[in-house]
Amino acid sequence: MRAVTKHRYPDCKGGGLETKSWKLDTKTELMAFITVCRHSLHLGIMARMVQTSVLTISRAFIGWAIFLSTVFECLDLKPLPGFVQAYLPQEFYDAGYVETEALGDATKTWITQSENYDINNITFSSYKNHTTGKTSVWIYPHGGLLHCSDTYPGTISDKDITEQCEVLDKVNKGKIILTDKGFDIADLCHHKGLLLNPPPLKFDSQYEQTDISKNFDIATLRIYNENFIGRMRLDHLEYLLAHESN
Repeated sequence: MRAVTKHRYPDCKGGGLETKSWKLDTKTELMAFITVCRHSLHLGIMARMVQTSVLTISRAFIGWAIFLSTVFECLDLKPLPGFVQAYLPQEFYDAGYVETEALGDATKTWITQSENYDINNITFSSYKNHTTGKTSVWIYPHGGLLHCSDTYPGTISDKDITEQCEVLDKVNKGKIILTDKGFDIADLCHHKGLLLNPPPLKFDSQYEQTDISKNFDIATLRIYNENFIGRMRLDHLEYLLAHESN
């Protein structure tokens, strides 16, 4: 627990509970961290619940977030062979995408504008008309999380963020990947032995009937990823609302 303690109390000189800087025991801090994450609880409310200061809870929260993030990144959460196929939703069978193993998308989140012009320049999104951070979210067809990348500057391309987060290394060769039209990662998928199936692009005034059907099928399947991102954003929104109301 020394790694957590170093982030919690950088000024703490001792190593035991008798030090003045260490306000809470380890179990209480961990439970407080999990409760805040699960219920989007304001840190001030949690501080009152455990009878300590907001600063102490804030330090504990940051320490546990860094520590657990490091631990979870070391865990191999890849499903056992045959798991994805066994729990493949019926919609994938009906649409003819039985070999699908991953669905990829990206989401942008507003971030505070910086006083640094260069930072604002690489984070400003003309689509959102605001400075943003971009996160790549990949899931399995049954709805389980495959990979959630770090948040990059909003101007990064889908191709660059996919390459940098190395998510394609987690997909078995020969499998199908479904993304939206913005993911220009066909060459990356080919290099990894994967098949990319994005929605067809419109080159004429109207789509061909086959393209319309394919667009509909892929959109129907990609709704799983949209719903997953929606839940992530909803949890974030609930936390912000709780923060503002307190």
